[in-house]
Amino acid sequence: MAEVARRHDLGSQWLNDSAAGFLPQTLKEEECTVLVDHPRLRVLGAPLRQIFVMKLLASRALDVADLAAIWNECGFDSPEQAAVLYQAAYPHLEPDQYLVDEIRIIAGRAPGSDRAGSEA
Repeated sequence: MAEVARRHDLGSQWLNDSAAGFLPQTLKEEECTVLVDHPRLRVLGAPLRQIFVMKLLASRALDVADLAAIWNECGFDSPEQAAVLYQAAYPHLEPDQYLVDEIRIIAGRAPGSDRAGSEA
């Protein structure tokens, strides 16, 4: 891993399992992009929709900024559609009555949004 990082000018933590605890049940391997395919290492990249729900579950300060940054690329038709995927991804969680509102605020902060940059 360190050799690959040096060779490609990547950070030392370019490959880790820190997101494993946020793995959505809706993530399917066939939807992923193969980023590295080596006989002893295969690295898959999750679709942005799945990354969105993972970051939404994590909800750290940095994740909220990332969520706004990727919102337009996720292809959700609405905050409600994103909430449906979130609930399907994490069916063990209690329903959150404020989830759609939280996603709406994130979408409002997305680049190009009428409310981008607002503190809504």
